Amino acid sequence: MERFPRRQLVTLALAIFVLMASLPHLSCSPGSAQRIEDARGALAEAEEQLELARETFGTARQDETNEHLRNAQDGFVKARDLYLEAWTDLSSDAELLEEFAACAVRTEDYDLAAKAYRRAATYRPENNEYWLEAGRNFVRVGKGMADEAREALEVCQARALDAGDTGLAAQTSTLLGHLYRKLALYELAREYYESARTSDPDHLGARLGLIGLDFREGRVLEAQMAVDQAGQLAPSDASFLEMMLQFGYAGFHESHAWFVDRADDHMAYAKLLTRLSRLSEAILAVQRVVDLDARNVVALNLLGSLARESGDTARARDAFNRSLAVDPDQPRTREAIEGLASSPQ
Repeated sequence: MERFPRRQLVTLALAIFVLMASLPHLSCSPGSAQRIEDARGALAEAEEQLELARETFGTARQDETNEHLRNAQDGFVKARDLYLEAWTDLSSDAELLEEFAACAVRTEDYDLAAKAYRRAATYRPENNEYWLEAGRNFVRVGKGMADEAREALEVCQARALDAGDTGLAAQTSTLLGHLYRKLALYELAREYYESARTSDPDHLGARLGLIGLDFREGRVLEAQMAVDQAGQLAPSDASFLEMMLQFGYAGFHESHAWFVDRADDHMAYAKLLTRLSRLSEAILAVQRVVDLDARNVVALNLLGSLARESGDTARARDAFNRSLAVDPDQPRTREAIEGLASSPQ
């Protein structure tokens, strides 16, 4: 086999070294600087489109809302691409890396965001927020970057504990709970969620994570009580709760878990199923409540409402009438029956 001349090999090695050494600083070149400015402009326009979408959301101008959302997403993607063309992801400027990472989160490129935050942390190791966001986005990526997520979050957690920062400790423990839940290490996940609540009893992410684990294990009464306590949630939190309930429901059935045959437990299960729009299963659950406690007005009214929603008018009417027989002073239940009056018998 013909060998490269030694001089050529040395020259090639030097060229590679020079290129690799220059990559972190490419964002300082004039061309890169212009791309970064263009990226910032695209980001600003995308944010404006997003604000316009918020203004028209929930109005009769839904087409406008959708157009603004599409424009915003296109703008974020354009900004991300411009940052990448400027080699921003390889910059040695921590603030510029943070800027790029925030854009990557907008486009749901969580791997890019996580790596940028982690790189920023190498230049600003004292910045706990960089470690936290690196861990958060590695967790979002999933199993493929579990080791990276754990490493970043453990750094952050150790610093939080040393500083006595309970807020940061709760955030970090919650993210570790999310990580171990994704890895199907449910006991560890519970430990970290509970640790988060020790640091901050009201931490919403930990509370919602525990709802999913409780449901999965058949602790339906605890899960439903926690759902009630959560109250009205912001859209992103409501979406996460929905995901936790879906996770809990799937795990409950796959693991063949069970709960005690009591009216309260079946009622909690029925309410959880109702939140998941699993009406036929919810009807069976609440029917079991009525079987165990025939004078349970709440259960009878829920049975009537679910039956009505599923189109079973006769069953709905029967449940509402039985409820009124127990407690005649229920104006809303009477209204419900009147609403069924024109329906087929």
